Amino acid sequence: MRHHFGIRTFGVNAISARADAERLINEHEEAEPHSGEELHLVLSGHARFELGSRA
Repeated sequence: MRHHFGIRTFGVNAISARADAERLINEHEEAEPHSGEELHLVLSGHARFELGSRA
């Protein structure tokens, strides 16, 4: 599957919120050097993702 999708490296992080509305992922630019694709999976509860600038 990695070859089919061109995935050269793969890593996993697990993050749990301690309180409602806690920010788990800091703002970042996808255009940063070495910025890889990301997959976020919510197993319980819900999440809100903000895409693009807030300008």
